[in-house]
Amino acid sequence: YYGEGFYCRAFKYFNMLRSFGGVPYINKPLGTTSPELYTPRSSREVLVEKIIADLDSAVYYLHWKGTGEAKPGRINKDAALVLMTRVGLYEGSWEYYHGLKNSKFQASNPKTDIFLNKAVEAGNMLIEKHGNNLFKGSENNEYFEYFNQKEYENVAGAFLYKSYSRANSVIQKWMRSYAEGAGGITRSAVDAYLMKDGKPSQISSISYDPKLMNSLADNKDPRLSQTIWSPNKGRFFDFYPTVVGGYRTSYPGLIKNQQSYPCHSGYRIWKGSSFDADEFDNGECDDLIIRYEEGLLNFAEAKAILGELTQTDLDNSINYIRARVGMPNMVLSDINGWDVEYTTQNGFDPSAPNIINEIRRERRVELILEGFRLDDIKRWALLEEVFNGVKPQGAHAQEFLDYWNDAEKVLADGFKWKTPEEVTLTLGKDFDVLDGWINPFFQNSDFKPTSGRGYYLDGNRDYLTSIPRSEIILYKDKAGIDLVQNPGWY
Repeated sequence: YYGEGFYCRAFKYFNMLRSFGGVPYINKPLGTTSPELYTPRSSREVLVEKIIADLDSAVYYLHWKGTGEAKPGRINKDAALVLMTRVGLYEGSWEYYHGLKNSKFQASNPKTDIFLNKAVEAGNMLIEKHGNNLFKGSENNEYFEYFNQKEYENVAGAFLYKSYSRANSVIQKWMRSYAEGAGGITRSAVDAYLMKDGKPSQISSISYDPKLMNSLADNKDPRLSQTIWSPNKGRFFDFYPTVVGGYRTSYPGLIKNQQSYPCHSGYRIWKGSSFDADEFDNGECDDLIIRYEEGLLNFAEAKAILGELTQTDLDNSINYIRARVGMPNMVLSDINGWDVEYTTQNGFDPSAPNIINEIRRERRVELILEGFRLDDIKRWALLEEVFNGVKPQGAHAQEFLDYWNDAEKVLADGFKWKTPEEVTLTLGKDFDVLDGWINPFFQNSDFKPTSGRGYYLDGNRDYLTSIPRSEIILYKDKAGIDLVQNPGWY
């Protein structure tokens, strides 16, 4: 219980750090009249020190997964160590990159190496305990099957998860969204995947057509075909025979007429799907919250930023992850010799050694759709470079036009929900493109090629959330204390 308490407090404060930066730190129970209710904000460096101290205590008290009181659904030492790598890397890299950029969000008293070394220390403990013991699914589903387990108790690398059980009336319904095709990823994310030979497409000997879904699935990192749908899988109906007739297709719908829940980008999410019809409304698949692979990636990136990364470190971290799907090893000497262009718009650092950027790429691929990308972009101090002026693109449009506007193809798949004439795509009416690639926002004029500027975020403001105005007023009225607002907010 002590360990769980320290873990929960660290987790809660880390979430506040990510949103607000430094916040008031309270470590004792308060009453309605306690003066500590109006404690000024701690600096982010001090707050991170408190979080790390709590995690040190959590690691000390908690048991390894599956031992002692670390039973299914309980917090364990393994999860605390992964969270330590997350916190250490987050703050250490935030200080490092915001310092280089001289941004408004740089630390006033940086402890960059101390925080990064905590990530390394925790990563070493995880590697010593677990080595290359990672979950591996069946052939061609090695990665995919990791994310639709009904019980993670005996699944290697799954450290913290929420358990669901129909018998205990604890169920989830989010599996339905996968079956119905809601959501999609961008072309930028698809382009990030390496070819099967472990090289970027610019220098790979593998030829492929980036405009064709099956060519992407067949020639890129196997994790891509296990993350998004590709037509070579067959028809959706073959996996989900209980859903409505509109899903008897080998391509996702892009508009409401084609499917009740269309995939606006064309790159339909597959990662996390379950083929059990009972999962749609009475789901028992557990929610995987913290896993070993994140800790390995955090460890490798922290060592790379410190300038201490070795081939042995890669072999004991990222190459464990790659081995699961048969991707070639990362070889430090080879990668640093690649003649590859890295752009800030894709979240890279053109001034850094190649290995830094390839670790960033590996992180994007392995952890895609798990909620890390925005935090990564913020801690790399690249918010404006990645988002400003960007108009997101989806899959190449012609392949979808060739399918949905061909009545014979649609009917041959058994499509019965509408008539073929009702599901055709008309450019400018219910379908829009950006340089030939699907515009996921369709009729949103701000993303048209001839007008609008695309996304815009303020680099002097949007790295942190505003402190609620009501809290600032409350501090002033009740205690005469000025609660400092974050840069750019009022």
